[in-house]
Amino acid sequence: MKKPIEIINAKKEHISNIKNKIDNLKMIIPYINKIEAITNWELEAFSNLPKESDEIPTNDLVENLEIEYDHLLLSLPLQPDYDPTLLGGTISSTTSSSSVAFEYVARVGDLGTPDAVNYSSAYKISYGELQTSQNRVEEVRSFISKFNTPSLSTRFENCLESILQFHITTMEKRETPANFIRNLINGVKGQLFEIARKVLRENMTWVEMSKRLANSPISESVLVHQEIRFTKLLCHTTDVLKDRDLGSQTNIDDIWTQTLDLLYILSISIDLN
Repeated sequence: MKKPIEIINAKKEHISNIKNKIDNLKMIIPYINKIEAITNWELEAFSNLPKESDEIPTNDLVENLEIEYDHLLLSLPLQPDYDPTLLGGTISSTTSSSSVAFEYVARVGDLGTPDAVNYSSAYKISYGELQTSQNRVEEVRSFISKFNTPSLSTRFENCLESILQFHITTMEKRETPANFIRNLINGVKGQLFEIARKVLRENMTWVEMSKRLANSPISESVLVHQEIRFTKLLCHTTDVLKDRDLGSQTNIDDIWTQTLDLLYILSISIDLN
């Protein structure tokens, strides 16, 4: 089995190669513009030839044009097309993977050694900064608002407020935000199932919902796997409500980080417009 770092390095290399190609394209644009200007002149000139021009031989002209065209294909090969409809699914897939990676990093802290605790704390903080830089709270807030269900939006705001209060007051218990998180994700699931139903009271499953609402084949695959994340989050919130202490699994911040990931993945994998 490959080590996680091997797959991550391969992904990093692929991303770097794409960015390098984009940078190279930017560098050659001035040359392309010059070639295009010359070609436009040629096109204009040879689209308006007078009839008597047929009397002039074109052997040398054709030979030169063919040589130039061959050089053009050799030095400027056509870049592959990127399907925009697949990019959203790719982002949701990457986010799903990163959420699992976050869970692993959090569990490293459960080992309890100073190095493990410091490592886990540092990278959990930087992951939270990553979520903030990608504006995920606003993305999720916008997504939830599309359900046109005020009570669901209230549940989301209650989560944010209760987590804030959990950190600034000693009176706030972790059970409060855990309960809000549980109500929120159950509410989102209920709304998605309702939208996916084709007939009243149709028996709905997560897999069928994913099939009907996903905005791309990749998104459908990612959505199907989110049922595991959803179930885990419900289990973690249950453990908190039963006052169990299971380290990172019952850490409110860790639960909320993964909840935000789950909702963000749903927001970019499903089109509610």
